[in-house]
Amino acid sequence: MLSFSFKGSIKVFKNKGLKKWTSARTGAVVRTLIMSNDLVDANLKKTAASVQKMIEPEFLRFFFELKNLAFLLLFNDNKSNFTHKSGYARIGGILMNKWTKGWLISGAAVLMLAGCGGGEETNESGGETYKIGVSQFVEHPSLDKAYEGFKKGLEEAGVTAEFNEQTAQGDQNNNQTIANNFVSDDVDLIFANSTPSATAALNATKDIPIVFTSVTDPVAAGLVKDTEKPGGNVTGTIDLHPDAITNTVKFMAEQFDGKNVGVIYNAGEQNSVAQAEAVEKVLTDNGLKMVPVTVSTSSEVKQATESLIGKVDMFYIFTDNTVVSALESVVQVANKEDLPLFVGEKDSVARGGFAAYGFDYEDIGMEAGKMAAQILKGEKKAGDLPVLPPQNLKLVINETAAKEMNIEIKEEWKAEAELVK
Repeated sequence: MLSFSFKGSIKVFKNKGLKKWTSARTGAVVRTLIMSNDLVDANLKKTAASVQKMIEPEFLRFFFELKNLAFLLLFNDNKSNFTHKSGYARIGGILMNKWTKGWLISGAAVLMLAGCGGGEETNESGGETYKIGVSQFVEHPSLDKAYEGFKKGLEEAGVTAEFNEQTAQGDQNNNQTIANNFVSDDVDLIFANSTPSATAALNATKDIPIVFTSVTDPVAAGLVKDTEKPGGNVTGTIDLHPDAITNTVKFMAEQFDGKNVGVIYNAGEQNSVAQAEAVEKVLTDNGLKMVPVTVSTSSEVKQATESLIGKVDMFYIFTDNTVVSALESVVQVANKEDLPLFVGEKDSVARGGFAAYGFDYEDIGMEAGKMAAQILKGEKKAGDLPVLPPQNLKLVINETAAKEMNIEIKEEWKAEAELVK
């Protein structure tokens, strides 16, 4: 009879033999096991033999060095029933039958094999189920769509995953706690849906792969050194097309009277600071002036917007998570004051913004999902995948918002734009 309990667990990855060992988890995975060779199929024996050949010389030495592992193994030939809580223990039983029959050994182990491990489980189809931590800074439709796209990207790539979804509610302290918890849980990958989420994840780990989206400037945020060759354990997709700001400001300057543009953003978000600097430069180049107001929470957005009445001729709300989460407050003021409201992406147009040179957040989320699939399958390392910008930039105009803001839609706009209500 072979009986043991333990704390900790060990990873051996699919088709790569003994690739990585870790005592990342605690708790008893296997309580009791009684087995004999006649109950084990040929493929399992073959796998066990190959693992034995690889690790036998170092087996006992390795486990005597591990902390928090205490095993007592007793083997008896007379038992023929096999009871287990983990399929990995079957391999361990075969190896121990070969090596330690009749011995009393301190310092043995369970081998975690073939498609399962600390973070991966086996799904019904026999493939791997990965654990993915999802960190989102705040709830709003653009980020939500990016997450939906991420899941679709994984699904299209044939990856099965369990998601631990967490939202920081705009609180940076919550953000870091979420990231730290993912590391403690030993997830296989972190999906960081915003710049604050990504920076918190990188602060928490330099080992677990991180794939971000909804990030404007990953270099300025300190996430990567170079978008073409990110290096480290981070990559992802950004939410700023190279031409989005330029095209939007050019449309303002050429099609509307007035020179003063109200810009509201959270100065505590690196993502937003980078955009504000870019917007101010392009506005100046086109003969316009930025009139900025900063906020720290979404509850401040309406008051900040109202403070600009009489000072600006139009608004430009780019992809600032704090302000976009309270976009309806800006829409109310813009409608009441007949001030054109330009926004940074299509989802905000649908919520009441007048116009944007935008893209679908679902698209950048889907690209991030495909990148994550490559990493999880072992095809690429995160640092080897270039950071990708959004594609398919186009002008989108909300006809209902135009009416509310007393803007007449010109025929020339209709030829270029996608019109939504």
